[in-house]
Amino acid sequence: MNACTVHRFLVTAIVAVAAANLSGCASLTPGAAPTAQADDAKIAAKVRDRLISGGTVGDNIIAIQSRNGEVTLSGFADTPFERAEALEIARKVPGVRRVKNQVVVRG
Repeated sequence: MNACTVHRFLVTAIVAVAAANLSGCASLTPGAAPTAQADDAKIAAKVRDRLISGGTVGDNIIAIQSRNGEVTLSGFADTPFERAEALEIARKVPGVRRVKNQVVVRG
């Protein structure tokens, strides 16, 4: 295993763990009905899964939060294309009504 492969694996693992922890925040939304909380948790998990499986933004740390179907993406992208791709992927997830893209392009 070369250094690049190890780095890619570690970054992907960190993203997966961070996203799993952050998607849990959606289920703790104060003032939301229990079904709305569950729906938001499912939406955040679906967005996370699609971002990771899409590969375009898999090496970057992107936090996903959902409230009433409004998804907020935050974190970093290496290029404007990756930032735009994260937005498009999130928009296509069933149940997403709106996406706030707060992802910052590095450098």
